[in-house]
Amino acid sequence: MDLLLARHGRTPWNAAGILQGQTDVPLDDVGRREAQLLAERLSRVNLERIVSSGLARADETAREVARRQRRRVEVQIHEGLRERFFGSWEGLTREQQNARDPRWRAVHRADPRFTPLGPDGETYQHLLDRVSRALHGLLDDAERGPVLVVTHSGVIRALLQAELGMEYPLRFRLDIASGSLTRVGWNQGIEVLYTVNDTSHLEALPLG
Repeated sequence: MDLLLARHGRTPWNAAGILQGQTDVPLDDVGRREAQLLAERLSRVNLERIVSSGLARADETAREVARRQRRRVEVQIHEGLRERFFGSWEGLTREQQNARDPRWRAVHRADPRFTPLGPDGETYQHLLDRVSRALHGLLDDAERGPVLVVTHSGVIRALLQAELGMEYPLRFRLDIASGSLTRVGWNQGIEVLYTVNDTSHLEALPLG
């Protein structure tokens, strides 16, 4: 079985460098075009299931993919695949976060796995546990065909760490672009990372 991990298309907050977390921000025009190009690429794949985060930016991306499938595939919503919750820091740029509490980033850096990014947010360890449970539930129910999960950059990094046994600091070296595709498969029962952050289908987009 192949597990395909797609990040949602771009939103206005992505473009402006604003922390989204679980705030429900829809796609912008570029994000909708990214979703269309992702759907066009995946139209050649007979997806067994499409599972999405319940946030609008992921759901809209997933439904565009489903619309382009050659057979009817319903989008299933899984709330365990939502982005990490950043509490009162959602809706702020990095500069605004630092201005609100200039000491908190130092607190977070001292223990990034068990300290939330933002004083009232979700810890990375909680995110890791949450998305691991979600993934194992999906895999237990999976058929032989490929499964597409449409979700968020933080969730994809956490899923890769959970499944591939990555050391915690390595997750920060993974770029997961909007509209990108990451593929994980199984070879003799062992998880294999075939592609990560594949954006070749987005080459039709103008630069900048």
